[in-house]
Amino acid sequence: MFVRIYIENFFIIIAVFFDSLLLRFNQQRNLHYVIRFCVHSLFNAIISSVVGVIGSFLGLCVLSSFIKTEQLFTGVTLIMPPIFLFVCLTGVVLLNFRNESFSLPGMLYVMYASIVISRPRRELIYGVIYFLSICMSLCIIILIAMYIFAKGGHELIDYSIEKLIMYSFSASFVITSFLYSYGTANELIRTYRQFVLWLMILGGVIVFSAYQINLILSTTSTPDAVAVALIVFGFILTMPTVADKGFRLFELLSQYFTEPIVEHWNECFQSYSIDSLLNLLRRKKGELLLELSIIRFDWRIGGKWHYIRAIGVGIIFSLLMSWYFQNIHNIDQFVKTYVELLWHKLVDSVNGDKKVTEGLIAIGLTFLWLIYTVVSLIRNYSQSTWNRRYNLVGAVIFSFTVFIVLLSAHTSILDNVIIKWIVFSLLPSWIAIGSIVENAFRVYRWLRN
Repeated sequence: MFVRIYIENFFIIIAVFFDSLLLRFNQQRNLHYVIRFCVHSLFNAIISSVVGVIGSFLGLCVLSSFIKTEQLFTGVTLIMPPIFLFVCLTGVVLLNFRNESFSLPGMLYVMYASIVISRPRRELIYGVIYFLSICMSLCIIILIAMYIFAKGGHELIDYSIEKLIMYSFSASFVITSFLYSYGTANELIRTYRQFVLWLMILGGVIVFSAYQINLILSTTSTPDAVAVALIVFGFILTMPTVADKGFRLFELLSQYFTEPIVEHWNECFQSYSIDSLLNLLRRKKGELLLELSIIRFDWRIGGKWHYIRAIGVGIIFSLLMSWYFQNIHNIDQFVKTYVELLWHKLVDSVNGDKKVTEGLIAIGLTFLWLIYTVVSLIRNYSQSTWNRRYNLVGAVIFSFTVFIVLLSAHTSILDNVIIKWIVFSLLPSWIAIGSIVENAFRVYRWLRN
């Protein structure tokens, strides 16, 4: 969640900054066109680098579970998606090269803000529930009708029950798709659902086309170029329908949520625009000049020795640090020798048994960690939220469990079955309770919204 928030803030900051920079070059001049293209290219490079690397890494992580190869995570596989995304965004900029009012950062921000404000997760959940319930209901009705028709004296030759199920499901899917796409009076919700439905269909077309092409290329020695071309052209013809629905949805969302989008944009513009950055630099410059004036005045009235001592301490500290880094190998060797000597002393104290020594050290460290977690719980309990208290108690239970398990290797503390069952059920029970409470609160909040 924190990573998502950081990425969102990063995107908003650079979108506002580059959009404000583009506003400075909005005249119909050749030089302004070139500068706008360079600004867009820099913005595209930043967005492509961040989104492309994160997306390629996540995609390769998913792909690695299906494809077992050591050459999957390489520099080429990680850098190709950012380059691909950069070329696509730059192509959009080139298509609007002569449009001085075009701003790709602003357009992407409005698109992003519209999607976030419209809360697509809730609509997707409602859509999936509706689609599955209506589709399965129609499928059962059509299947029963076909079965009754077959039992009424009309033989369905060469029609097995699997074929009947397939045909009834196909018919119910088509009818449900039509109802889901055009059965809503509200234009915004209707367009939203049409876009979601066509986007899912496009995903199915992509998978089916890839499967067909792979089948044609692998089963025939001479691939049928016509069949492959028909599959590719069918996929290309499907994309404009999805794009049109997406652009129409983007227009409606922009109109419907104009006020919150503009308000948030104005707030961000006051903080992250090029003007705010220049004002900050001017303010820092003024503060620096003021500090220099104070230092110069203090120097003249007799405070020079204070600055001389500070400079001397800084020089001595720098010399000591440089000496440390030059002799760090000798220091590490000294520390290593001292640790080895201490280790031998501990081993000798337990009759030379290294495993017992390691176990005692682990028990001691775990006991110190248990004391620390208990003290943290007592000290922060009254000033913490319920979530913080839950985590503090969980840390105490975890530390206690690890301590008892390590201690049981050298004592008979877990020989009793009841004590053993209690110790090993504390942590899972606490995690289960927290998960149940969190999910119940999430469902309650979702229902309330």
